[in-house]
Amino acid sequence: MIDKPKPIIERIQIDKDKLQFLKDLIANPKISPFDKNKIIKKITGLCAICGSYATQIVTYKLDDISLIERYCDTCISKAKL
Repeated sequence: MIDKPKPIIERIQIDKDKLQFLKDLIANPKISPFDKNKIIKKITGLCAICGSYATQIVTYKLDDISLIERYCDTCISKAKL
C-alpha cells in the first residue's frame, strides 16, 4: 500500500477587490448558480467540498504527477489532509 504524501498547502493570492466581487456575486439572488460557478471557476476555482470560492490550494506530489485540490477557509479544516 502506498502512503499518502504530505500535502503542500498554499493560500490563493487574490486582491481585495476581486474578493469583494466574489462575496457580492454569491450574495446576489438575481444571478443563477450556474453563472456564479462559471465566474468563480475563472477567478479562484471551486471548493472541493462545498462548491464555494476556494481560498486554499492543496497539492500532493506523486513521482511524475501532482494532484491539486482547492478548498475554502471553512472546509480546509474538514478535509482529511
